[in-house]
Formats: sequence, C-alpha cells, structure tokens
Amino acid sequence: MAQTRTHWAVDVWTGGAWVATGYIYAPNESFTIGHSATQGKVKLADGGNGYINPEVAYVREQLTFQWLEIANTDAFKSQVENYVKNQTILRLTDSLGNQYSGTFVKIDRVWLLAEANFYDIAAVFERSLG
Repeated sequence: MAQTRTHWAVDVWTGGAWVATGYIYAPNESFTIGHSATQGKVKLADGGNGYINPEVAYVREQLTFQWLEIANTDAFKSQVENYVKNQTILRLTDSLGNQYSGTFVKIDRVWLLAEANFYDIAAVFERSLG
C-alpha cells in the first residue's frame, strides 16, 4: 500500500544562516495557508466604531500538515518528532518554490487499525514573521 511521495526541501537555522539538511514528505492532504489581521475594533462613546491598527498588521496562521499511510518502519515520524522536541527553526520550500519558516509545535500519530503497519501523521507548523 506504499505510495509514491514527493518531497519539500528543509533548511535549518544554524549559526545565523540557513543550512540545507534534506527533505520531508510533501503533505498528501490539502491544507489552508492563511493570514489574520491584527486590527482591533472598539466601541466609541457615541456608539460608533473605532479601529486600532498595530504596527504588525497581520499574522501568519499555523499550517496543519497531514501525511497519510506512513509505514511504521519509516524514519519520517521520528524526524518530525525531533523537530518538535528540539524546537528546530526550519524553512520549508514546497514544489512551487514557496517558503514557510517556523517550527513544528505539535505532532499526532493515528494508528490505522485496518492497516496494522501504517500510520497517519498530523503536525502543526507555527509560522514566523520572517
């Protein structure tokens, strides 16, 4: 049941520079790439609205990666777990050349009981402003 997988490049922030360290599997489930405004709204004494615009106008939302049917013998799970445990600062480059920098902050593994030798993995990637 093994799938052919594509890869994204991984760079690690080390010693003040990005260092290429290899690849991770590209997610094989769709995910949302979002931004949220930091603008705030307050009610004024006359009933109108006032808006507060902070210096940082928006934040990048977290990315939730999903990788389906990862073999239990695959070292990929350990790779992502180590990124979480070590709080490794990463730059991921997808197949279109888009780059996402930040850290993996959570990993969940779902054991597929119908497929005893496979797991689904989900990981949350907290994006940085840079």
